[in-house]
Amino acid sequence: MENRKSKFTAFLSSIIAGVIVAMVVYFGLNIAGYKEYRASAKLVTTSVENLTETNPAEGYAATLNSKAIKERTLANLKIDWPVSKLDNKLSLTPIASSPIIEISVTDTNKLRAEDLADEYADLSMTVINNIYNTGANVMEYAYKNANAVDNTLNYAIYAGLAGFVIYLVISLVSVSRHNHKLNKGGIKGKKKLEKKAKDQVKKNKDLIEENEEALVDKFDDEIDDKDYDLEDEFEQSYKDEEPFEEVKEGTRPLSPVDEVADEDFEATRKLDSKDIEMARKQDEQRAEEVNEEERDANKLEILGKLPKYQRGALDV
Repeated sequence: MENRKSKFTAFLSSIIAGVIVAMVVYFGLNIAGYKEYRASAKLVTTSVENLTETNPAEGYAATLNSKAIKERTLANLKIDWPVSKLDNKLSLTPIASSPIIEISVTDTNKLRAEDLADEYADLSMTVINNIYNTGANVMEYAYKNANAVDNTLNYAIYAGLAGFVIYLVISLVSVSRHNHKLNKGGIKGKKKLEKKAKDQVKKNKDLIEENEEALVDKFDDEIDDKDYDLEDEFEQSYKDEEPFEEVKEGTRPLSPVDEVADEDFEATRKLDSKDIEMARKQDEQRAEEVNEEERDANKLEILGKLPKYQRGALDV
């Protein structure tokens, strides 16, 4: 039976997946020789005479972050990009406690990054002067000032986070579906297990009964065989007994020594207790029979000596 899956397990697997994705992206970019360049131009938003605020650059930076300026920049340079792409590469950073705004563009092409930063700075200067008339001016252009930057680590982190989130969502959906399937089929599975257990118990019970019957039959057969063997042994022993020889009056049975007088007594035979007991019983039986015959003979002799009875001779 399958076990329920834990959401914590899905979370751990998602972390592992995110780490793997980040490592693949980081080493892949470095092996491929991926490079980016950052070009920065600096814009002074107001002249010293018009400087009245503590941080004037912050307000002007919000004004310069305009979609119209971005579209005009791409159109002037004839770069076929959507505004969102330039928005991801462009950054406007006001310098604290000064009217200066740093306009930076990051791109894989060094010259294109420099052109975008300078064009955006010129358009921003024009917009500020037309709106605020503060005497804004470009303090520093980006041309030939772009520097290489290593953003592979940042991209690897972004890719790892994306991989973590995607894998986590997929894992949670998979775990939820798996657990729902188990809950749905839990009752059916439980009934199947109960039925299987009952069938196994019944099968074991029938097998035990069959074994008991087989053992009883085998025991009865062994008892019958033993009874038959005992009867055969008894009949055989009865047949093997020596026939009784009638002893005539005035004679005695022959001694066993006379019957085997011709045998060689040098060859002896070992007698066990059964043979000795049987011989003793036979001697006792024969002695009793001889005594009974002698008593019967004496009775007949005494009766023969009595006078014949005559009628009227009896004295009363």
